[in-house]
Amino acid sequence: MEINFDWFRNTVVARSLENSILFQTKFKGKIEELWWDPEEFLDKLAQYIWDKTQSYEMDHWILIFGYEGSGKSSISLMLYKKLLELRNKELGENLNAKEYIKNDVIFMQSEYARMMYNYNKNPKLGKQHPILIDDAHYVFGKYYGLTSETQSLLQIARFGRSQQVIHILNTQVPQQLFADIWKERVNTYIYCFSIDVVHSETQRLKTRHMYAAFYNMETSQILRSDPIIRTPLFWKKILQRYPPDMITRFDTLFYTNSDLYSSYKDIKKFYAQFYQYLRYKGITKGRHFEIIFKLLAEIAKFKFSYGSVSQMNVSNIISDFTSNLPDQTTKTLHEHLVFWKEKGSDFWILDKELLSLALNYSDLLLIRDSIIDEE
Repeated sequence: MEINFDWFRNTVVARSLENSILFQTKFKGKIEELWWDPEEFLDKLAQYIWDKTQSYEMDHWILIFGYEGSGKSSISLMLYKKLLELRNKELGENLNAKEYIKNDVIFMQSEYARMMYNYNKNPKLGKQHPILIDDAHYVFGKYYGLTSETQSLLQIARFGRSQQVIHILNTQVPQQLFADIWKERVNTYIYCFSIDVVHSETQRLKTRHMYAAFYNMETSQILRSDPIIRTPLFWKKILQRYPPDMITRFDTLFYTNSDLYSSYKDIKKFYAQFYQYLRYKGITKGRHFEIIFKLLAEIAKFKFSYGSVSQMNVSNIISDFTSNLPDQTTKTLHEHLVFWKEKGSDFWILDKELLSLALNYSDLLLIRDSIIDEE
């Protein structure tokens, strides 16, 4: 099926926009000025972001929001790939999105701090480089509370402007993030929503058409002042009240981005297992998640260096690792049976599921815990 303007102007989305007085004022009734082919939409958006970061020598934060299942992660990946391709073209590089996403997608606060340190240490690598902060409320959100760790992270975000890093964030509603991010750092927004396609005979749901509506730096400032963005399910109200600057249907690009999505899903699978299992064991604090991640990374490093890891090796790694932790932290992780000492000895044992994660995902852990020394 060809997705072009002729197809779009007969959709419920186009008709809803045409019924908006604000749309009529903004575009003089010309719906064709709003619609973009999916590839052209991403090309134009990537160029817009690139030019802004280059001309103003600043970083850029684009926040993708929408209800669960609206395709936020998918459009995030597509934009990431397009920006990396543009970087390759502009800087004469050959970075592969499928490989770089293993380093450039962020799920934890410490990973963001590591990433920004890498870019500060290697300015050429960080210059106008895209990173993807998936489910950004777990990094910049209120789930963690305004702890000292979060405050230091917000300072990194605030003072990293000159590194010109392009931040792609996604979350359900902007207000899930700290105001320092969604009010002060975010420059532009993409709103995602979908339209159900029902079978004409059975009236059962057949598929969905997934849309992305882009708001430039000026209109984004207006959009975010309205509480309506707290209810992203009401796409008609949002579009009619705030007609975007560009709109497209992006589910047609799923096939051409399947390799990148597969690489992303492998990373996501690790974090899903990691978070779910620790939550099952009663771990709730963000800093404990990050400490355990570092421990697994230490085991992965040993495996990379020596080819295998014995129980004695694990015990020694835990012993060295806990020597640098506060006693209370070690006690807490012991109480949650993350690791413990064998009765009557100094032999440390690591929970078998966590050890399995460390060994099965050792390559990924190494990438995501590395400090880059650019040659």
